Parts: sequence; structure tokens; C-alpha cells
Amino acid sequence: MTLKARLQRWRTADIIDAATAQRIQTYEDSKPGFGFSTAMFALGALAIVLGVAAVVASNWDAIPAIPKLVAHAILNAALAAGAWRAAQTGRTTLGEILLFLLAGLTLTFIALIGQIYQTGAPLWQALSLWLLVTSPFLFLLARAKFTIACWILSLWTTLGTAAEAVEYRLGHAHLDVTFYTLVPFLMIGIGEWKTLRARWPVWPWLVTVAGYALIACVVSAAQLAWIDEFDREFRDHRAHLFPAFLAALAAASAMAALRRVKWLEANSLVANIFLFVSILTGFAPLLLRHPHWPVVGAGIFMAYWALIGWSGMRLGHRGVLNLAIVVIALRLVVVYVEVFGNLLSTGVGLIASGVLLIALVWAAGKLIRKLGHPK
Repeated sequence: MTLKARLQRWRTADIIDAATAQRIQTYEDSKPGFGFSTAMFALGALAIVLGVAAVVASNWDAIPAIPKLVAHAILNAALAAGAWRAAQTGRTTLGEILLFLLAGLTLTFIALIGQIYQTGAPLWQALSLWLLVTSPFLFLLARAKFTIACWILSLWTTLGTAAEAVEYRLGHAHLDVTFYTLVPFLMIGIGEWKTLRARWPVWPWLVTVAGYALIACVVSAAQLAWIDEFDREFRDHRAHLFPAFLAALAAASAMAALRRVKWLEANSLVANIFLFVSILTGFAPLLLRHPHWPVVGAGIFMAYWALIGWSGMRLGHRGVLNLAIVVIALRLVVVYVEVFGNLLSTGVGLIASGVLLIALVWAAGKLIRKLGHPK
């Protein structure tokens, strides 16, 4: 819904008057936006960068090593200076575009150094160096959600590649503790830290969302374990996952205590319920001996996403509730395919599938309209 439509709806409901609506509209119109000219400028800048890369690549072997490094360094320095200047002059959109290009070209610069000098360094070391170099600049200047989300994905990628490199040294137990507990809980704790949010509003909120999203994805993926029979090598499997389970409970308890003393900025009851239920739900199929139970896994999956929708509604995030309704509806379709898959090749099966799909879409839309717009 556009801002004009929202203002009209609020005026109709006597929430604001005409003067207030006009002031809000004027303020939003004065803010810099990603308009048509800015988009064309961004595409033009990207075309120039790609064109330079194509020209260099066509004569790559003929160009000496030093000119390659110097030209790339000059380009990076120009982008850094432009991003800094844009931030000083308040040209937010231009600055975000230059920051994004600077981060990408810094990674290619590191790759160029590795190619010229044949360092043979593993991928995780290159990504770690890239994060170390670019993160301070992004922390200082980046405010666009897309840029911050790309940085978070890069962080997860770096951690994942590093885990593969050190797995033979640390073992499964240490990795489970790190990636199922420390990473998402640390992200949530940093993002909900009240002092940090007061001084640095954009990054902490997105880091918190990423931490909760990571937990939701991991717990949802863990429900696939109900499909396989979990009986063989049960003790060995539980031995390296049980420390992660205990570490997760300890981390959730610590965060609950920090919320109680108001160090973390969150709804204590809703956040604590979500975290503890996520831990129990995520580790249940991995720690409990069970036969082939796909229906149980589907039921727990839908119940868990119902909890996600409830949490989003209680915290005022209507989009989370809408997403949960859609995910549950899609999971119901998958359950139908799993149970009645052999009927899909017949006409009756196709008709029933179509009716079920229409009914689910209709029900999901009705729930979104009813629950997603509380009075």
C-alpha cells in the first residue's frame, strides 16, 4: 500500500487530520529516494565497471602484474573517496551504490593479488581478509538494508567455508556448538543490545532479524530428520549434538536474564518463548530415537511456523504472520503430495489437487486479511 493510500485511510478513520497528513507527505517526499535517475546512474556505473573488466580480461595475459594492481587500487580508492564524499554531502543513495561497488571490487582485488602471486590461500582466508578490510567502512557509512543484508550473507558464507576447513581439527561437537548456538544467539544479543541500538539504529535491527531468521531456517530444516529412521549409531550421533543442545539452553537462559534486567531491547515473554521452543523443536528429531515419521515432522513444522506467525503478530510485524500463513499452506500441499502422490497421475488426483490448492490459497488469503490487519 502506498503512503498516499495509507494517509487517506488514516484520515478516513479520524486518526490524523488533513494538516498532519500533508506534513507527513511533504516530509517523505523530501527524503532522498531511489528514483529513475538514480537507477539509471547506478546501471551506467555498473556498465562502466563491467566494460573495464571486459577490456582488461580480453588482454589479461598481456598486461603486467604491477599495472593491474595499481589500476585496481586506484579504482578502489576512487570509489572509497566518492562514497565518503557522498556521505558528507548527504547524497545517501549515491553513497550506498558506491559502497556496494567498493565492497565487490575489494573482493576482486584480493582475488587478483592471489592470482598474480599464486598464494594458494583457501577461500575462507580470502573472505576473512575481505570482511576485515571492508567491514569498518560499511559499519561507518552503510545504511541501506540491501547492503547490510549482503554483508550478513557474506559473514555466514565465510563462517561456512571456515567450518569446512577446520572440521577435521575441531570435530563435529565444536562446530555444532558454534553454528547452532553461538552464531545466531550472538547476533540476536548484539542486535538487541539497548546501548548499541540507541547509537547505531539500522545495523543492530537487521542483525537481530538475521539471527532470528537463521534460527527459524535451521529449526525448519531439522524437521526433515523425522523422515529418516533414527536408530542406528544413535549414541554417536547424540554424543556430538548433546553439547550443542546444552549450549543453546544456556545461551537462551542468559539472554532471558539479560532481558529481565532490561539490557536487551525486546519483548521478554515472546522472545523467550520463541527461543526455548526453537531449541526443543530443533534438537528433538536429532536427539530422540524415532522410526520413519514424516507426518510427525510435517505437523511439528506447521506448528512451529504457527508459533513464528504468533510471535510476529505479538511483536507487531504483520509481514511475519503473512509469511507464516503462506509457508504453512505450502507445507500442507507438500503433505498432500507425500500422502497421495500416486493419485496425481489420474484425473481425480489432479482435480483434487487443484481444489485443494485453491482452497488453501483462499484460506491463506482470508487469514492474512483477518489476522494481518488487527483492529
